[in-house]
Amino acid sequence: MLGKNLPPVNESAITNAIAKLGTPLFVIYSDRFLENILQMQSAFCNRYSPTILAYSFKTNYVPYLCNLARQLGAYAEVVSGLEYDLALRVGYSPDKVIYNGPVKERESLQRALNSGSLVNVHSMYEIDAIMECAKEVETCEARVGIRVNTDLRRPDGSSPRPGSRAYSRFGFTVADGSLEAAVRELQKEPRIKVVGLHGHSSTTTRDTDTYARITDTLCGLGVDLIGDQLEFIDVGGGFYGKLPPELAFPGAPTLDDYAETICKVMTQHFPNGGPDLIIEPGTAVCADCMTYFSRVLDVYSIDGRILVLVDGSAIQAKPTFHTKNLPINILKQDKASRDAGIYSIVGFTCMENDFIARDVDGDIPMPGDVIAIDNCGAYTIVMSPQFISGRPPIVAIEQGKAILIRRRDTFDDVFGPYVFHND
Repeated sequence: MLGKNLPPVNESAITNAIAKLGTPLFVIYSDRFLENILQMQSAFCNRYSPTILAYSFKTNYVPYLCNLARQLGAYAEVVSGLEYDLALRVGYSPDKVIYNGPVKERESLQRALNSGSLVNVHSMYEIDAIMECAKEVETCEARVGIRVNTDLRRPDGSSPRPGSRAYSRFGFTVADGSLEAAVRELQKEPRIKVVGLHGHSSTTTRDTDTYARITDTLCGLGVDLIGDQLEFIDVGGGFYGKLPPELAFPGAPTLDDYAETICKVMTQHFPNGGPDLIIEPGTAVCADCMTYFSRVLDVYSIDGRILVLVDGSAIQAKPTFHTKNLPINILKQDKASRDAGIYSIVGFTCMENDFIARDVDGDIPMPGDVIAIDNCGAYTIVMSPQFISGRPPIVAIEQGKAILIRRRDTFDDVFGPYVFHND
């Protein structure tokens, strides 16, 4: 059986896909993805109606998912020319694309400004590029926002940022005057219209207090620096989504908690209606919509520790090599009983740290069984390398049927871009 974390209605479709395509294999549950986006849209729009959900392409840019997000009215949030082109390819109109990121290729930046996409500026070097591009803008005005580097330090001096850093490495700060200078510099060019502020901040806590502080800061600065031309407040992403029991913890914020906190601040600043609120979820809407399947090749013991060798790898199931065990289920090849015990799942690479899961307590898999690793939808596809082996195929479960989304890499997929000099 597929287990409690996987939709049982899809069992036959999944087993058929494994039989046809082999393992390792990624499976997308489109219903979960759609439900997550709809729930997030509802949570925010019911509290602050002018809310725009922009799906974070960098979290999972499988075109199939990007297109589903578009069909639900979501914008595209992209951070490179590659992702910008993908947004247009899957059907987004340029005015529904938000272009973020610290490095924007000149050609894609020019196209974005020409086409009416919203561009959020990251640093002074980018301002110079935008000012140059503005001379060639074919539309009346290029719409830009400014990324704000918010000070998130608590009264005791600690910070929720990774490494307890006081400031992010992205955007303009208030204290040194660089934020105001950036706004004023862009406002000198009549073909550029500064219309909002962007405040995405990565934190280790993802707590609601942090989002309240970011939102409050952006709203205050937006009124002071942009005034009547303020069209949006973009708080970014980084939200927790639905957490399975294996990853949940007491007090973890829900989508409703985030919406209540952020929208309350927006309403306090703009009680009679105000600018659009932009949220840019990635993990929150796609993490639980994908499962990674890998077949057991061997089970052996070293120094009393049981290792389960599979044909998959942590570089595909969790390429960030985080230490958390994701939800695990065993698809048993037969009805024979399994011994209970503690085991670790190791992958096909030659790296000592290729552990998909450590110290799992439960029925020990047998060769031939298939391990299902759930919650693999965030950053797996976009970060998986062609290391030792090509990338696995992807199927989507749609109305009980498996649809091929990406085929397994071939030799030419891996080595086709190289120039061989042995002829």
